[in-house]
Amino acid sequence: MTAGLITLAMSVCAFAGGAAGLLLNRVLAGHHFTKEATDAVRLGTSMLSILAALVLGFLIATARDSLETADRIVRGVSVNLIDVDQTLGAYGPETSPIRDLLRRYAEAMLRDGWARSDHDLLEQGLPPGVALERVRLALLSLEPADARQHWLRDQALTGSGALLRARWELLERRDLPIRPAFLVVLTSWVTFILAGFGLNAPRNAVVVGTLAVCAYAFGTSVFLVLEMEAPFDGFIQITSDPIKVALTRMGR
Repeated sequence: MTAGLITLAMSVCAFAGGAAGLLLNRVLAGHHFTKEATDAVRLGTSMLSILAALVLGFLIATARDSLETADRIVRGVSVNLIDVDQTLGAYGPETSPIRDLLRRYAEAMLRDGWARSDHDLLEQGLPPGVALERVRLALLSLEPADARQHWLRDQALTGSGALLRARWELLERRDLPIRPAFLVVLTSWVTFILAGFGLNAPRNAVVVGTLAVCAYAFGTSVFLVLEMEAPFDGFIQITSDPIKVALTRMGR
């Protein structure tokens, strides 16, 4: 289920709670609306409002951390691509095939998406997910002639290892699970809050419009959370500019 459908369903549930409160306002007998009963409802909705705000704040903070972490990983990939490429350039001309493979990987990463960066390499005879492994194997097959080349090869191996780790981190972050329990509990709380609001409100267009706006605000806030938790798809995505910068500097 996409983020849009999830948030639409949550908004509808929240608005339905408010509508149910308005209906109960007409159905229940007058003795249910004493001052004590009204105060109790207000106290309950206030408590639920605080709890809902805390949970929503937690979800927003977690989603923002996920987005920022993914952005840091991509920027780190860019730096490592440039570093490994320049290190191989300093090693000697025999590393040209390895540098070419690195560049093709970066181009595919930019074109096909973060988690499908080996797609075009499949058409060239390389299975998906193996491009960086091929780079590491090629580095291990190098035969340094002196201490300088030994050091450069070790540096390139360290950089390729960092690229592999970053690649798997990006793949895992692409499939971060949505927390259904949080969403279900949060939706139920907001539904009860709006039901309590509708229970003590008159039935008119202003009240119905207010309920609709509240449900919309709730749904869109959750939509932002879901979008930030999936930083490689949707409307809120991490920038690909670092990889573009790396491509402009690779091969020099």
